[in-house]
Amino acid sequence: MVGFEIVPYTHDGERLLTVGDFFLGFGNEALITICTLMMVGKALETTGALQPLANVVGRAWAARPVLALLVTLIAGAVLIILSLIVANLQPQKRERNFEKPAAAHR
Repeated sequence: MVGFEIVPYTHDGERLLTVGDFFLGFGNEALITICTLMMVGKALETTGALQPLANVVGRAWAARPVLALLVTLIAGAVLIILSLIVANLQPQKRERNFEKPAAAHR
């Protein structure tokens, strides 16, 4: 942050990036979603909540690897299809332009 004040990002003498602009990127929905997923993943790893499932899958892969591969691929395909369906059912976010209309040329 201090770096932007000491050595500002300029082009042709105009300041293009301020400290406020730097912080605007941290409010991006995609960044918040990825950080949240990383925290949930770490929590699942730390608590061992998925360990019983991992044991079952590991035993299945050891006993019948071809069948386990087939089940894993089918489960992955189903999850991808469900994810696409849910994504398409959500209402689309519309960008609104609140700028005043340009004055008509006379």
